[in-house]
Amino acid sequence: MGDGARVSADTFGIGDSGNLNVNAFNSVKVIGVTGNNIRSTLASQAVEGSDGNAGTLTINTKDLLVQDGAQISAGTFAAGNGGQLTINATNSVQVLGSSGLFAAAERNSTGNSGDLTITTKKFLLSDNARVSVAMRGVGKAGNLKIKCSKLISKQWGTGFCRSFWVWTGRKFNCKCRGSTINRSL
Repeated sequence: MGDGARVSADTFGIGDSGNLNVNAFNSVKVIGVTGNNIRSTLASQAVEGSDGNAGTLTINTKDLLVQDGAQISAGTFAAGNGGQLTINATNSVQVLGSSGLFAAAERNSTGNSGDLTITTKKFLLSDNARVSVAMRGVGKAGNLKIKCSKLISKQWGTGFCRSFWVWTGRKFNCKCRGSTINRSL
C-alpha cells in the first residue's frame, strides 16, 4: 500500500477499537508520504479525544517493508491505552527512510502504550527509521521485544541505543530510554 493509503481500526469515542490482522503469504509493503504529508499507514489507535483503548495490530507475512515515511502504529493519543503491535515475518523486517513502527503513548495522552514484538530472521533499520514504545504523555511505556538472527541498524541517533548494531547468536538486554530490548535466537 502506498500514496498515503490508510488501513485502520481506530477508536474515536468511549468504545474500544477493533483489532487489525494482516495475513499475507509473501509480503506486506507500506510505502510513502503524499505531497500533502499524509503517511501511508497501518494502525489501531486511540485517537485524540477518545476514551476507548486501541486494539491489537498483528502482521503475519514472509517479508515486511516499511519505507519512505510510512508507519505502522498501535498507539494512543488519548485517555485510552495503546494497542499491542506484533510482527511475525518469517524472513525479514525492513524499516527504511524516516519510517517507523510504533506502540507509543503520544504527547498529551494519559493512557499507557502497548508492547511492540518483532519476530523475524533479519531486521534492518536504516535512514532515520524509528522503532518506539515511547511514553510522551503521563502513561507508562510498553516493552520492545525483538527476536531475530541478525539485527542491523545503519544509523546514529534513533532506535537502538544510539549505535550501529549487528548481532547474531547471543542474548542481550539493552536499556534504551527507559525501555528494555530483549533479543535471543
